[in-house]
Amino acid sequence: MTDLRASNLANDVRFRDLIERFRAGLTARIKAVEDAMNLDDRATLRRLAHSLRGAGTSFGYPAISAAARAVETAVVSEDVDAVRAGVRALAELCASACK
Repeated sequence: MTDLRASNLANDVRFRDLIERFRAGLTARIKAVEDAMNLDDRATLRRLAHSLRGAGTSFGYPAISAAARAVETAVVSEDVDAVRAGVRALAELCASACK
């Protein structure tokens, strides 16, 4: 089983500081995602999910990237249930990455 807390790039010393800064900001980023969802601010939610999708890829967290992509897709398709489920899954992954 893959350790979701560890970045795929964690062993590369060139990225360690950047990865730690990314991880340190995840709590605030997921709070912003949840706030946008709760306010039904779809444009902001889509933008935040898109940003996390790219950041997850850049910092070696493909599961976060995939979950953010699912949220983004759900927002575009206006599938409220999928948005809520996707945000929950994304929040769990981000919390796991922060441990």
